[in-house]
Amino acid sequence: MRPSVKPFGAFLVAATLLGAACASAGAVRGSIDHPIGPDDLILRIDMVGGFIAPQAQLHRVPLLALYGDGRLIVPGPQIELYPGPALPNLQVRAVSEAGIQAILAAARAAGLLGPDSQYDGHMPDVPTTTFTVVADGARHVVSVQGLGAGGPATGSGSEDSAAVARLVTFQSKVTDLSSWLPKGSLGPEHSFRTEEMRVYVLPYQAQQDLPQPVKDWPAGSFGGFLPVLDLTGIRCGTASGSALPGVLSAAGSANELTPWRADGKLWTLVFRPLLPDESGCR
Repeated sequence: MRPSVKPFGAFLVAATLLGAACASAGAVRGSIDHPIGPDDLILRIDMVGGFIAPQAQLHRVPLLALYGDGRLIVPGPQIELYPGPALPNLQVRAVSEAGIQAILAAARAAGLLGPDSQYDGHMPDVPTTTFTVVADGARHVVSVQGLGAGGPATGSGSEDSAAVARLVTFQSKVTDLSSWLPKGSLGPEHSFRTEEMRVYVLPYQAQQDLPQPVKDWPAGSFGGFLPVLDLTGIRCGTASGSALPGVLSAAGSANELTPWRADGKLWTLVFRPLLPDESGCR
């Protein structure tokens, strides 16, 4: 006969099962709770705006993105060559739980696990850096205009100045993780392979001094691509599934000036690999 479970024992069993269910649903218990799903964001640092051409904005990828399964995605070394390759160089490596906890502790020390904040440097020509941290059951967003470039209240001794200084220090640390994370926290880097590619389409303008061979677009027509708000003449669509390998192969042998032929016309394309928490054209 199966022994009965006393009420207190039943409570312990239920609590254990509930805790396991919560963990599998997307939160891990540690010094600092964080999501654990492979597509769940933990930390992301973006840079947007500034005085650069609209087309250059389309190329931008996060300075760093860390996900619940420990994947860390960063831009890799860029070739000092013009025209540069059509595909951006993104690298991925694994971060252990001890490493994630160290990063989140640094984020907390930098004030990134508190209320959302915006620090306006009143410098319209410089980019804004946005820190997004998902931890302790909440999403925290802090943005700074002109971070590290004489931004808000820098050097004034104010509370804003101290807060921004902590963010400068944090960004410096997370872009050099191997120098301070616990030993064995970081796996080797290798190329990140996206599951969906965002493709921006612009009318082609011939480069008379740098003519390039024409490539055929391997995924049919651009007819279903939609206009990008605030960017006249630019449309956007994505390639995924069975269409993605052909796009990656063709783009891998192209550069940023390559003319692409589709729909009876020539086009300039901008390729933007999507990260695990991204989809579509937004």
